[in-house]
Amino acid sequence: MNIGCYIPFTTFTPQFQHFLNLMEDLTDKGMNVMSFGCGGELPACYTNVHHSKSKCNVCLGRRKRAIEIVDPKIKHFDSKNLSSEDEKAIADFLAKIEFKNISDVKKVTYGKFDVGMAVASSLITNFRNPNPDLSKHTQIVRNFFEASVSMYVYMLNNIKQYSIEEFYIFNGRHGITRAAIRAAEHSGIDYYSLELGSAADRYRLAKNALPHNAEKLRLRIIEDWKKADKATREKDGCIFFEDKKAGRELHKKWNYIKDQVAGLLPKDWDHKKKNIVIFNSSEDEYEAVKDGRSGSVYPNQREAIRLLTEGLLDQQDSTRVYLRMHPNMANKEESANNFLAIKSPILTTIPPLDPISTYDLVENADIVVAFHSTVGIEAAYAGKPVVVLGSVAYKTLGSTYDPDSHEETLKLLQSDLVAKPKEGALMYGHYFMFSDIKAPKYKYSDLHNGTYKGHNIRANFLVEVRNKALALFDKPLS
Repeated sequence: MNIGCYIPFTTFTPQFQHFLNLMEDLTDKGMNVMSFGCGGELPACYTNVHHSKSKCNVCLGRRKRAIEIVDPKIKHFDSKNLSSEDEKAIADFLAKIEFKNISDVKKVTYGKFDVGMAVASSLITNFRNPNPDLSKHTQIVRNFFEASVSMYVYMLNNIKQYSIEEFYIFNGRHGITRAAIRAAEHSGIDYYSLELGSAADRYRLAKNALPHNAEKLRLRIIEDWKKADKATREKDGCIFFEDKKAGRELHKKWNYIKDQVAGLLPKDWDHKKKNIVIFNSSEDEYEAVKDGRSGSVYPNQREAIRLLTEGLLDQQDSTRVYLRMHPNMANKEESANNFLAIKSPILTTIPPLDPISTYDLVENADIVVAFHSTVGIEAAYAGKPVVVLGSVAYKTLGSTYDPDSHEETLKLLQSDLVAKPKEGALMYGHYFMFSDIKAPKYKYSDLHNGTYKGHNIRANFLVEVRNKALALFDKPLS
C-alpha cells in the first residue's frame, strides 16, 4: 500500500518525532511510505507567518537531520508539484479574493476546498483573537491563501501521481494542513490526523476526522467503552480524572493548577446562595472548525454569558454566577479583555491567572456550566450537575445536561439540578487514558526537547542559534 505523510512543522516537539515513529512503524509493516514537506517556498505557515528565512532554515535543517536518521526506505519529497496551469489558476483565484474581516475570509472557497475556514483558523490563532483586525495585515492574509491553495493543489497532484492510498497528517486545523486533509478527502482516500496523546511518548490517530471533530470522537469513545474489559473499565476510567486533579499533566506548561491555592474561593462566595460556576475556554481552536462541531447553543461564549446573566438577574438575591476564565487566556490579551468587559450585578469574573482553585470551585458549585473545557466532564465525575453549552465529545454521553436553546438553559439553571450518572465521564476518561499509541523511539526531556532513537533532531548549530537570536525581536500580531 502507498502511504502519504505530510509533516509541515518540524519544530513541533514531540509531534514531529511521533510522526517519524509512525512512518517507521508503517514501513516495518511493509507499506511504501512517502513523506511530503515544504521546501521553504510557501509564503506563510502557522509557525512562520512572515516567512522568515532563518525560521525556514531551522525547519528545513531539522527535516534534513530526520531524513538521515529514519529508515532509508522512506521516500522524501520537498518541492512543489505544480504545473504552469495550476499556478495560473491559483494566481487568478488570488486576484479575485476580497475581504474586510474574518467573516469575509471564512466564506472564501477554492472549488470544494473550504480554504477560507482553513486560513481563518491560522489567523485567529496567530492573532490570538477570534475577530482580529485584518486591515493592517492584508498581505499576510493573502499569503496564507496562496500557501493553502498551493498546498491543496500540490497534494491533489501528489496523491494522483504517486497513487497514494492512505494519508497521514498532523492536526489538520490550520491552512496548509487542512489543505492536505481536503486533498485526501476529495481524492476519495482515507486519512488519519495525528495529535498528541495523554503522555509525551504517546500519540493519537483519528480516522477521517480532525481531532476537533466532537461527533466522531464521541463515537470512538462509545466504541472504546464497548470493547473495554467490563471488570476493570470503570476503575481504569477513574485514572484520567485522578491524574488531572492531582496535577499529573504531560508537562508543567499544561498544569494549569500548579499556581492555584487549594481551598481558595472568591471573597464574595456565599454558601447560602445557589452558586453557578461557568468555565470558559479560548476559542482559537474551534472558531474556524465546522467539522463535527454542530450543536452549540450560543453563537459564542461571550454572548452566552451576557444572555445568561441577564436572564438570571431577577434572582440575584438567591443566585450568584462566577466566570472562571481559562488560564490559557492569559496569553490572549484581547480575547481575555472581551470577557473581562462583561459586567453584571450577579456576576463575578475570575481572571486567568487568579490563584482561586478550579477544583474548589467545582467542589463548592451547585451547578457547573462548560463550553469546551475538560473541567465540565471532570465536574460530572466529581458528582456535580453539569450543563454543557458547547460542542464537546462528552456531550450526550449521559453525564451532563445538554440543552438545545437559551430558554431551556435558563430553565435548567433556575432549577435544583441533581448530578447525572457518572458512566459517561468514565467512558471519556477510559478513552483518553487507553486509546493512545506508544512511540517507543522517542524519549521525553521537556516540552520542546527529546531524543528520537538517541538523537537530538536539530538543524545546524549556527542556524539554530541565529534563529533564536532573531526571535528575540519578533513581535506578536495585533
